[in-house]
Amino acid sequence: MDVIQPIYPSEQNSITTIYGVVTTGTNWKFLRLQDQLVEIDLQEYYVSEIEQILGILNAGIGGNSFGGTFKCAEHSA
Repeated sequence: MDVIQPIYPSEQNSITTIYGVVTTGTNWKFLRLQDQLVEIDLQEYYVSEIEQILGILNAGIGGNSFGGTFKCAEHSA
């Protein structure tokens, strides 16, 4: 959450979850930072699975948990 604070330093936002994606354009990986816990989806998605990729992106935008197998790690500031 330390990453988002410099962007909105004067606002009282209660952002608790940040979703992220890394892509080469054909391969996609997803992650979630919730408080101090980083969850990384262990599955790699391919552009041929566009419906699933769009579903994951939509779930993140809608605030729902997106499916996948995650590896968790504590985030240190």
